[in-house]
Amino acid sequence: LHRPASPRAPRLPRRRVRERAPPRGGCCVMLPYMTDLLVILGAGASHDALRAGIEPPPLTNYLFDATYDDTQRSFPGVDGLRDAILSRMGQGRTLEQVLGELAASGAHDIRRQVFEVPIYLKVLLGKYARTRPGTYDTLITLIQERDLSVTFTTTNYDTLLDEAIQRKYGPNGAITSLSDYNRIDRRWRYIKLHGSVNWGYQTQIQEPQIPVNHSWIGEYFKQIRYGVTYDDKVELLDDNGLLATNGKLIYPALSIPTDRKTDYVCPEDHVAALRTAIRADPSVLVIGHQGRDADLIDILKEAAPAASEKPFHVVDPGDGMEVASRFSEALNRRGFTVPQKNIGFRQFVESTEGARFFDSVLGASR
Repeated sequence: LHRPASPRAPRLPRRRVRERAPPRGGCCVMLPYMTDLLVILGAGASHDALRAGIEPPPLTNYLFDATYDDTQRSFPGVDGLRDAILSRMGQGRTLEQVLGELAASGAHDIRRQVFEVPIYLKVLLGKYARTRPGTYDTLITLIQERDLSVTFTTTNYDTLLDEAIQRKYGPNGAITSLSDYNRIDRRWRYIKLHGSVNWGYQTQIQEPQIPVNHSWIGEYFKQIRYGVTYDDKVELLDDNGLLATNGKLIYPALSIPTDRKTDYVCPEDHVAALRTAIRADPSVLVIGHQGRDADLIDILKEAAPAASEKPFHVVDPGDGMEVASRFSEALNRRGFTVPQKNIGFRQFVESTEGARFFDSVLGASR
């Protein structure tokens, strides 16, 4: 990589102005739409979403594992950080903690390497597409059978749920623009807080006259470099692998996964819609999310009603009680249920336990 003219930090999206939530227990507010169910998804959901025999996306703590060495070697900065990342994680720290420290480093060369992380994540996770995520299909089937309105929110970057929505909802599931994620005339909404592998920012670098896909990642790096300026407006790309649009190179619209507060990548109205859904006091289902994302927890705390008796369930094959406690505190929920130990996403939606939960959501929505 060429050394930039000045030691600037990676130019991440500007922090959005947060909508101030009304006090808990305050006066009622007329809502533009209601949500029966809020589904919160993390990396564990996508990891367990694909049909048997298909390679799943990595869990968060394995994003820099040696398993993905072939992809990492295409990114000199990422490759240079990998051993330090894994070493610090080996000392008991999470990937989010390690990346948070590196992204906030005062060292110019470290920040230059961190600048490559979103590009690496786009290439690594962008390949998990059109892989027929059957577990997401089954989840949506359970929701559709009870005619529930749902708001999905995720901190994942992959497009597995996007594909399931478009398959399951037919013409009403089309996602051809960012506004399609948040239309009020549908029974679903989809909030991708930290961006997506098929979202990007236009840079000021003209697209070279060569194919723009994963096969020329080295040529891409000759053009785009640390400190490049790009538009704040997020664009929906036609393909996960695209690295250019409208004649210009793009920088991936992805947040670096850290344990610190990060900028929302999704449009402001998407975040506002999530707050509105939470204030509507929906039933809540958490799948494969550890509850350590500072921005998501902050939104839940800001918008949660004073108290709620609606169904609240956590699906986690590890320590579901610990995860449920984090979300229970954020949502101000008095009680919650968790599945029996070692029950994951697929087992939950295919079991009578899953059916009972969705029946309870339907009963609470009447």
